[in-house]
Amino acid sequence: MTVQANPQIHRLADLASLSYTRRIPAASDFLTPAEQEDAARFLQSEKNGVLAGMTAGLCGGYPDTERKCVIFLPYETGSAEEADTLTETFRSMFSMLRLEPASGRFARELSHRDYLGALIHTGIRREKLGDLLVRDRICHLICDRKIAAFLLQAPLQAAHEVLRVSLVSFEEMDWSPETEPVSGSVASLRMDAVVALLARIPRSRAAEKIHAEEVFAGGRAVLSADAPVKEGQVISIRGVGKFRITDTGHETKKGRIYLQARKYV
Repeated sequence: MTVQANPQIHRLADLASLSYTRRIPAASDFLTPAEQEDAARFLQSEKNGVLAGMTAGLCGGYPDTERKCVIFLPYETGSAEEADTLTETFRSMFSMLRLEPASGRFARELSHRDYLGALIHTGIRREKLGDLLVRDRICHLICDRKIAAFLLQAPLQAAHEVLRVSLVSFEEMDWSPETEPVSGSVASLRMDAVVALLARIPRSRAAEKIHAEEVFAGGRAVLSADAPVKEGQVISIRGVGKFRITDTGHETKKGRIYLQARKYV
């Protein structure tokens, strides 16, 4: 099958070729959710073409990471073993760092934005960094091993706080994001109805947000108020937050649809 005329897809095809011809695992840069959708379509369409005889999939180190890489392996694995094999390979190629203020409990509280700004200030491009999880003033970062080695030596400062950087293992870290439940009923699984529920705003205001391109699904701006919402979808509403739809399968006695979601906090 002919590879699509898309720079990202071309890079993935080149990585697949590199992995297969050199018989080594290979990994792409970290992809946004929107880029992951394109990558997933490429992986599905090329199973009997570019990727014949290989294993490939998206992985970010943990199931709940937002930014993921495409991992290529120059051999086939059974479907039951694929996820574990990809995760094991990812963790062999990438590192996890712990970043925290050197002044300890006397430091000001640093946000995700503060930590990311400190990293970008070193000249590292965003696509070279995986997820950052900030909890209790401490940031955990996933990145490749070369960047980890650089950051362990580089002077880092976030919002005037000097940062201490250390290497930690994937196994000792719980990456489960903190969420809170959101639920209610909607007339239908249209985007405007679901956004109205999630944001606790009138449906007309939800439609305005959609038309203003303030609502994103899978990392892409939603362009239509009647776009369908699916279980498992991640929806971000500017100024409100990010939500994962967890259940859309129950109908109320009045014929409405009972929807459950988790809001990332």
